[in-house]
Amino acid sequence: MRTVARPLSPEDLDLALLMPCLQSDAHIYLKNRILEERRRVAAGQGDQAEGDFYGVFSGEGLELLAWFDRGGALVLSAGDPESVKPLRRLCLDGYRGLRVLIGSGGPVRRLTELLGNKVRKPLFRSQPFLLVDSKDALGPTCEVRPAKEADLAWLLDANLRLNDEDLGVDPARVDPIMLEARIRERLERGYTWVHDEGREPVSKLDIGSCGSYGALIEGVFTENRVRGQGHAARLVAAVSAGLLADYPRVGLHVGRDNESAVRAYKTAGFHEVEDFWLVRLEWGA
Repeated sequence: MRTVARPLSPEDLDLALLMPCLQSDAHIYLKNRILEERRRVAAGQGDQAEGDFYGVFSGEGLELLAWFDRGGALVLSAGDPESVKPLRRLCLDGYRGLRVLIGSGGPVRRLTELLGNKVRKPLFRSQPFLLVDSKDALGPTCEVRPAKEADLAWLLDANLRLNDEDLGVDPARVDPIMLEARIRERLERGYTWVHDEGREPVSKLDIGSCGSYGALIEGVFTENRVRGQGHAARLVAAVSAGLLADYPRVGLHVGRDNESAVRAYKTAGFHEVEDFWLVRLEWGA
């Protein structure tokens, strides 16, 4: 199959929402992102886009959607794995320096193969996408609260430990100023929630993309001393209950090899809908 990749116009994005490559409920992020970019264009803010959408086209039409985020992530929709071939050159040239590749398993694995030894892949794993779309499916909950300024030091430490444990990112390589800025932004938006034991936070999560197609949960962390006691499952269920009052579904993804986390999210009421894959990339000089 011969395919070509090109930037997508606003009209292309409208069409993409109807194509098979985006019909899975696992693609909450991409579909919400399309709506956000369309709103920017309508508001005359097209020059403030947070990334670039590319479509991979064959003679039969759009085969796959790719989002190159300014933050260094490439997100892929579903599609024929062979359709990713034109994206290889984009990754090696204009978007060299990507840090994360994530999305539908077949396309992600194939693009990783095509990148070959041009880039190191210290992390390459199955990342199942889990979903809940009914409050009735949720498991037991607990008391939760929005994180506040007084939690900042704990949140900084929690995020550093989470990145190290889950993604293998050395805390010494994380820019503390940028990390604090991201945490503060979430605090201001009410996008970080915590569960306390006594007067101390022991578990937290962040809310990611939110829009007409659903909401995402990310950055779930529990203190070592209380792991295995159900804190994460109850926190996720409690926050999901609130989100389902405003959004049709809530999703998250997690490393398949993190069996305890997968069990916790299923206890919270989530079920797997697609096998995503996650790759962390490191480029040479």
